[in-house]
Amino acid sequence: MSASTEKTAPAGQPPRPIDRQLVLLSATVLVGAIAALLDTTIVAVALDELRREFDSSVIQIQWVTTAYVLAMTAVIPAIGWTVGRFGARTMWTAALAVFLGGSVERGRARPAQLSLLGIQGGQ
Repeated sequence: MSASTEKTAPAGQPPRPIDRQLVLLSATVLVGAIAALLDTTIVAVALDELRREFDSSVIQIQWVTTAYVLAMTAVIPAIGWTVGRFGARTMWTAALAVFLGGSVERGRARPAQLSLLGIQGGQ
């Protein structure tokens, strides 16, 4: 066995504090991960309500999930380009802002407005 190469604080000295930028980066990534998880959960939970609201079959309403996954997949190459062009921090912040704004607007929309936005189901 080899000796550990970990650096430890000398005896009697407090450990070195965590870098502020590392804490901010970790918090940003955590907020983004929670937002993506919450978004996916909302789609899954809403499927039954969408089926009832639009009087659709399960097969028709499953296209909501399929369209959601396809939209996410289509955006991946564009994200790579925009991150290279504008920087990861800028794009991450912009994506969270767009997600938050879209979520607020969807929450305020009435059913007739949702139909205009393209959430009609397979009818």
